[in-house]
Amino acid sequence: MHASRLWTGVVFFLVLHALGSLLAWSRVPDRIPIHFSFGGTPDVWAAKSPAAWFGPWLVSTVVAVVVYLATRQVARDALNGADPGMGEATALTRRAALVRKAGRHAAACALNVAVVFIGLQTAIFLAALGLNGGQRWYLELSFWLPVVAVVYFGIQHTLVMQKAFRT
Repeated sequence: MHASRLWTGVVFFLVLHALGSLLAWSRVPDRIPIHFSFGGTPDVWAAKSPAAWFGPWLVSTVVAVVVYLATRQVARDALNGADPGMGEATALTRRAALVRKAGRHAAACALNVAVVFIGLQTAIFLAALGLNGGQRWYLELSFWLPVVAVVYFGIQHTLVMQKAFRT
């Protein structure tokens, strides 16, 4: 899959998260959880405020922007200059392939972060309404599944980069 399609997915989920948060704002009670224990129970609460409610969306947006900008900078840096040990065309071709792989992995990680924070926002909303007791399986699935995916993509990215730099 091309990195541009993954980045389109990131933007889609960020917009979906923003719209969902805006639409839910009127239903958010005066107190909302801002921290959950390891067991998934809210243990720290705060007064309803835009910072507390829109914080998860803001964090996932900042992460996506930083990852995107870092990926672009790495691509520019990697494609400038040639390795002394190989011909310029060969070095550029090799670097371009590495940049594409790294870009796909970075975009996939940003996509998973966006999904993780949608799960977190959902957990906050359900807990604020007192509905999290019967939804524990959903809360754990919506949080831990993307976390595992982020770790998996991180490991895959590392292995791909190690293999690429060895050859």
